[in-house]
Amino acid sequence: MLDRLFRGGKPHADFSASLEYLRNIIEAVTPELYAVFESEARQRLRGRDESDWPILATALGLACAAWTEDADFFSTGVAV
Repeated sequence: MLDRLFRGGKPHADFSASLEYLRNIIEAVTPELYAVFESEARQRLRGRDESDWPILATALGLACAAWTEDADFFSTGVAV
């Protein structure tokens, strides 16, 4: 996999610095945050891909948009 990342000729140092930067700004979302929104998320996704419920539940829990091009999220009441 790393071979594919470095085909563009970028040095490993650039990749490492970028990865470290991302580690500092990304925070993992715990199930405790989104689990309380499971029922609502499943209901909004009913008839679509309900396995996407954790993503929608997280957006509901954080009151934010979901960054996706998955059409299953359209008309769920959450900006995409």
